Amino acid sequence: VLIVLGWLFFVRGDIFDRITTEERADVFVSSQIEPIKELVSECTKEQLVDSIIYVSRSGGYFDPPVGEDYCEEYSGEDCESPFLIAHSYSLGQNRLVTLNKLSTELNDYMSEAENFNRLKGCVNSGFDDFESKGLNIANRDFILGMPEVGEESVYLVVSFDIPLEIGKDDYVATVNEVVASVNAPLKKVQNVAADVTECYMGESVPSDYNSYCNIDGITFNSGWYNVDILQDARIHVGNLNGCSGDCVDCYFIGFSVEEFEAKFNVLLKEC
Repeated sequence: VLIVLGWLFFVRGDIFDRITTEERADVFVSSQIEPIKELVSECTKEQLVDSIIYVSRSGGYFDPPVGEDYCEEYSGEDCESPFLIAHSYSLGQNRLVTLNKLSTELNDYMSEAENFNRLKGCVNSGFDDFESKGLNIANRDFILGMPEVGEESVYLVVSFDIPLEIGKDDYVATVNEVVASVNAPLKKVQNVAADVTECYMGESVPSDYNSYCNIDGITFNSGWYNVDILQDARIHVGNLNGCSGDCVDCYFIGFSVEEFEAKFNVLLKEC
């Protein structure tokens, strides 16, 4: 009888320990899902911020098809970092990047091999840290959706074609996608760029339209620095200093991307 009772006590304890362990795995994995999603979101946001700043300075393009060379910083007479600004207007044609094309250009920046590898490195480094806590993370490969340019923010969906698996012991949870969002009024900025370009192209405007015009209530004075356009404190227009090219007029639209400052450059070619 004692032997039987001892055996039952042992079996009961073993079963209880396994149930308790499984419950702990369940609770632990569940508690880590949101932090892991936040990791993916933060890594993606960092790259998305970079893409917005980079693409904006080139007039809305990752790789402008045509434009004018520009330099932000010189070392003596040598340019430290030359880049191309796309034409927003050229020889009577409005060439300003559309919102759909702007989304594509942001995607091109993030999908470029070096940039995408940097994003994967950020995500995988974070996954490794979570695995050091006792998790198993499988199916890490992901793809980037097309950024959605909104009035106040830019959104991007990160999708795991084969769901990301987060496991411990016999318990596994999955994640299909993560949404990243960056505070940046990029749609409004593109609208202001359109106003500046259309104002510049206007037919019934004063002869000195390069310095002043007023169309549909939008006042634009290219001779002023930090023009208060659209009465939005986050968006301002100014002359792009050092814009050197034949027959060109250059402006920037300044705005905030999270805690960073960005400039969307508008280059107008007259001849």
